[in-house]
Amino acid sequence: MNNPHRTSYGSYHDSYLEGKVLGADGLELVRILYRLAIESVEDASSALKTGDAAARAGSISRVQSALTELIASLDQQRGGELSRNLGNLYAYMHGRLCEAHIERQREPLEEVASLLRTLYAGWESCTPDSAASQLQ
Repeated sequence: MNNPHRTSYGSYHDSYLEGKVLGADGLELVRILYRLAIESVEDASSALKTGDAAARAGSISRVQSALTELIASLDQQRGGELSRNLGNLYAYMHGRLCEAHIERQREPLEEVASLLRTLYAGWESCTPDSAASQLQ
């Protein structure tokens, strides 16, 4: 049964997020993807605790979608080894999320959350100028 308050909040949240995305520069878009992924991993972990398989699947799917977007945003030409390493790490996290879902294990979710938080902290310290200079 749908909760009308949740739907209203979800619609508001989606509209708010859409507005932020449409007005964001590239660096802010990456940060938004990380925040979405971290929030979704936490949601998946909560759903695992309560045994809500549908919510767990939806949350893991959102994290994987964010990781796919992060992979697609990598500039292999300019980013070189850094881009390759990030791509490999994103692919590793994607696999760990599959493992967490299939095996119903919390540990892979915790590992992915930790990796995402560490990477997010690095992106939070970047400015548009410092991010551009790292790729040149």
